[in-house]
Amino acid sequence: MDFVFHLGFNEDLAKLELETVLGKVITKISPRKYLVELDNFSDLNTVAHRLGGLVEIRGKSNDKLVWRHQAKEWYKRDRLKPFADGRKGMLPPKIARIMVNLALGKNYTKTQQNHRHPGLEPGSIDIDSRLRGNDRVLLDPFCGSGNILMEAGVLGLSLLGTDIDTKQLEGTRKNLSWLGVKNFKLHNFDATQISKNIDTQVNYIVTEPFMGKPNLRPDQIKFVTKGLHKLYLGSLKNWLKVLDVGGTVCMVFPIYSDGKKTYQLSEVIDDKSLVGYNIKTRGLIYSRPNSKLKREIVVLKKK
Repeated sequence: MDFVFHLGFNEDLAKLELETVLGKVITKISPRKYLVELDNFSDLNTVAHRLGGLVEIRGKSNDKLVWRHQAKEWYKRDRLKPFADGRKGMLPPKIARIMVNLALGKNYTKTQQNHRHPGLEPGSIDIDSRLRGNDRVLLDPFCGSGNILMEAGVLGLSLLGTDIDTKQLEGTRKNLSWLGVKNFKLHNFDATQISKNIDTQVNYIVTEPFMGKPNLRPDQIKFVTKGLHKLYLGSLKNWLKVLDVGGTVCMVFPIYSDGKKTYQLSEVIDDKSLVGYNIKTRGLIYSRPNSKLKREIVVLKKK
């Protein structure tokens, strides 16, 4: 059965997410529209409910609308959750979902997914019953207000979140409980010291780390990026100790410019001390309109 998938948000990110979930290259037929062949409507629903960058699906032959995302439910998770701190940055739920999907890849099977729509009423998710026999753990070492953990929780993963800010951790707890997620643990740990504090092996690490204070002056950027480089390098080295072989990291890196020089923090992944990772994807850049800070998404896999 052939369907036309209409992608939203950042097209490059959404396309990569769809190809990652399907495990195959898809054909572009017009701007933001891609032809996808699926065996049946069950497969269609499974894929559609998982994706963050998908807007709608139509039949190829008759252009009949067969699926459309519920913007209202995404809005609830974005704007109506009980805790948010704009000063700490707020990753949009759709980007959080895309990042989780890039980490999970194709091998996250139907039986491990929540078949209901991704926008669920708070209190409606029974994670525990869906995780019998599934011990896959996703870690967010800079969990902030929990946007990534919320999206991963909807998909039925065991969750582990850490942050050095206890206020943020309490906010994450409120947000996950509001959404009805049960299978999670939160800890007040430094992201560079994860392996010293937990004995759990994790399958996926998905995170948007601390990226410096907002509204930096141009003369501050050089010094701030030096500190961030050290933080990211120390974190990635430490995570190798808790990440399973074959496990993936999907991480955001900031890109700064002081008007004279561009500082692309993802360069840290080329450090020789990180040879334990293979680079799967880099160079996926997104930013809000008129934002001075750009973000680059990188996917790594432990050898």
